[in-house]
Amino acid sequence: MYRTLKVGGFIWVEVPFNQFYHAHPHDFRRWTVQGLAWDMYRFKQHGAGITANASREIRNIAKTMQNESTISKISETSIANLENLVEDYSGSAKILRLYSGCFFWGEKTEHKIDEIDLVFMSRLRRRVLEAK
Repeated sequence: MYRTLKVGGFIWVEVPFNQFYHAHPHDFRRWTVQGLAWDMYRFKQHGAGITANASREIRNIAKTMQNESTISKISETSIANLENLVEDYSGSAKILRLYSGCFFWGEKTEHKIDEIDLVFMSRLRRRVLEAK
């Protein structure tokens, strides 16, 4: 993205986090807000945060349950009621338990890649040394 975007251009990156399917025992990559911002270090950050839309997964979970088991059909009313409950819960202070994705909004600036890479590598080195 950095290589192909013109200076002054903006990016919006949105990635999933808490999704219904998680491979076990392997889980190679899930982004947090901080992890996504870290990966986008070359861009000037204008915003980053969570996308709280966990209720959209309710229908996927219900469909999977119906397709992969012998449970009876889940009514549309039941799914809608559950979606509303999850949406209400998502609006509470417990939102971080239910967020479904992370976003990063950034801008390519005039910085030289070499200078930015040096700053990134020094931050990374400092973290490694602090962890010892």
